[in-house]
Amino acid sequence: MNLKIRAFLTNLLDKKSSKLESKFNSQKNNLLYVCHGSNTKWNGIGQELYRESEVFNNTIQKYHKISKEKFNFNLLEIYTNKDYKILQKSSSTRVMALASLQMGMIDLWKSKGVYPDAVLGVSLGEVAACYGAGGISFQDAVSVGYYISKTYSYMKEPGVLIYLDITKTQRKNLLNKLKGIIYVTSELSLTRFFIFLRNENLEKVSLFLSNEKLKHRVIEYNSSMHTSIIENSPKKEEVQKFFQTIVHKPLEVDLYSSVYGKVVFAGTTLKPDYWYEAMTKTCLSGQSISNAIQDNYNVLLNIVGNSVLKNTINTSAKMHRKKVVFIPTISLKESEIKTLNTTYNSLVNLNLIDPTKSYSVKHNVDSFSKNSTDLMQLEIIKNPYPFLKETRNYNPVQYFEKHEFWQVLNYDDVDFALKNPEIFSSLPAKGMDSVLLGAEPIDHYRSRKVLAPYFSPNAIKKFSQVIREEAEKILNNISIKELDIVKDYAIPLSEKVIANFIGLKQKEVAEIQSHLGENRYELTYFSELEGCFSKYLDTIHSLDKNTFCTKILQSEGFNKSELTSILKLLWIAGTTTTSMLISSSVLILLENPELVNELKDDFSKMKPFIEEVLRYESPEKTSWRTTIKDVELSGVFIPKNSQVHLCLASANRDPKYFDNPDDFNFNRTGKKKHLAFAAGPHYCIGAELARLEVRIALEVLIEKFPAMKLARPKENISYFKSTHFRALESLPVNLE
Repeated sequence: MNLKIRAFLTNLLDKKSSKLESKFNSQKNNLLYVCHGSNTKWNGIGQELYRESEVFNNTIQKYHKISKEKFNFNLLEIYTNKDYKILQKSSSTRVMALASLQMGMIDLWKSKGVYPDAVLGVSLGEVAACYGAGGISFQDAVSVGYYISKTYSYMKEPGVLIYLDITKTQRKNLLNKLKGIIYVTSELSLTRFFIFLRNENLEKVSLFLSNEKLKHRVIEYNSSMHTSIIENSPKKEEVQKFFQTIVHKPLEVDLYSSVYGKVVFAGTTLKPDYWYEAMTKTCLSGQSISNAIQDNYNVLLNIVGNSVLKNTINTSAKMHRKKVVFIPTISLKESEIKTLNTTYNSLVNLNLIDPTKSYSVKHNVDSFSKNSTDLMQLEIIKNPYPFLKETRNYNPVQYFEKHEFWQVLNYDDVDFALKNPEIFSSLPAKGMDSVLLGAEPIDHYRSRKVLAPYFSPNAIKKFSQVIREEAEKILNNISIKELDIVKDYAIPLSEKVIANFIGLKQKEVAEIQSHLGENRYELTYFSELEGCFSKYLDTIHSLDKNTFCTKILQSEGFNKSELTSILKLLWIAGTTTTSMLISSSVLILLENPELVNELKDDFSKMKPFIEEVLRYESPEKTSWRTTIKDVELSGVFIPKNSQVHLCLASANRDPKYFDNPDDFNFNRTGKKKHLAFAAGPHYCIGAELARLEVRIALEVLIEKFPAMKLARPKENISYFKSTHFRALESLPVNLE
């Protein structure tokens, strides 16, 4: 190459590199917790931290107490016996050790003010990752760790792991030729992965690899974890039952899952079979790491070290041309406290810790404010109001240990919290939508200003005819005598109405519905929904210029990414709580048939009827918040960074403002309005559309089927299992 040309290109590349370096130094640091699998352990790991760190010690003590009481597992021996040889113990013991160690480290870093923007889990590290992302309570995390350790023992299989680094073509050929003999357990990248095989197949596979001249490394490994082998095992059903007792919570931050190989957005509740899939599916750590780095997570806090993981991270960073900082939190090479202090200083230098502030992640709650009740008990799910009444009367602000959140139950405190976002942040809703629902006050005000004209009373009135036509169309097409109000009327109608509001055609609606699953209220489809709307907005040039989306984009009120988030929110809010309100209203009418005639004779009474249903059976039982600062409610101290559930269902039955609150009375008078649509800055922007839709849905139903009756005894009616929603699972009615 000509020397002048070479010099020119070198200079050009140097300038480009300099610009990239400058951009990295000036950009916001996005922190990712990284929780790895089981291959990094050493005798005595965690013992120094247990002795020297109060926070870490408290977490391990708490973990031990639960594991001892529930499973008779002695965890403390691992952390107190200096001669304890963990590497010589069973894999089950090592699983519990790793989960407790990582959860202790997460609590320790949070106590120092190091809160992640997202969390990444790999293999057994998924337990701590899910805990760190707020998707599971501490107690359930301990249970998952134990159940995984039990499953681990069932998946013992004399065999080996083989590490391969080969081309895509070679990999494809390998998997085709040895199908049913080898199982891919972990994908570090498209070309680097581990395969598991039984001992009896080792000679055959080794010969194949040698003949194909494929470089490989054999590791003795007696477990078929991350393979489908257990599918044919008599233990399969037992393993599946292990995890059915686990209650998932909406994620507080994004979770990069190696079960799915992609991000699970904050606000999502993991599927019930998540942990079974974590044990039996290929660990897609390479994909999840690659996605996180591509999404600009540039500071990776390694929750206990893992050299294999570091190599994968470096490879992904290079591929995406990203500069990342990979920080260890514990090391075999030096004192655990020394590593801790070094890491702390690194995080201070990266502006991820304010050393002038003090933090706390675990708080002592006085016994008066503690509540050990499991809010997911079927009795409470079916009828929460006696429990809420008793709890509110005893103490209106309580900490629920099982769920690890505070619950506020009286009207005054709930109303205060809703109206003071500078204390009670909407951060927990950021994963569902960061543009409006989870936005901070300034950003929220701007978004609401853009959306307000589309939700004004005059704008909403225009949908009256559409709602009526869709409701009549659904009921006119019914050819059977029994109808499920939830699945056959409320949900289909609400989906048609919000689709019309957005401007979706039947093709787009069908694509969205294909991703939703049978139970719409589980909200496990955030990422799929976002993908559908992103794809929809890519066709904006061919859309009707008079739709909600085109108007918003033409006015430059939101960019594509922001509008995608808004559309996701509109679909979820417009199809869940609205359909729940329709179903609850119908049940009340079926329980009180005299009301059907009263409303049919005078539909002007429908408005106060709906307002009373909103008070009496609020579709959202709670609204989630995080405290930005210490606060006191009803004489109870709630610390900063606490998860708080504002119980709308309880506040709406506070006898201080509602006479005989447990009676349904749509002629009631009073100075206070219900809080079903919240209050303050985050008052539901779609409230008028919901009211209109429910009113017309009920009017059309009553006009067509005034003699409808319950098709099942009331005691057989079930509710969706959730601490957040008040939702009927089904409501069968006889139409004649």
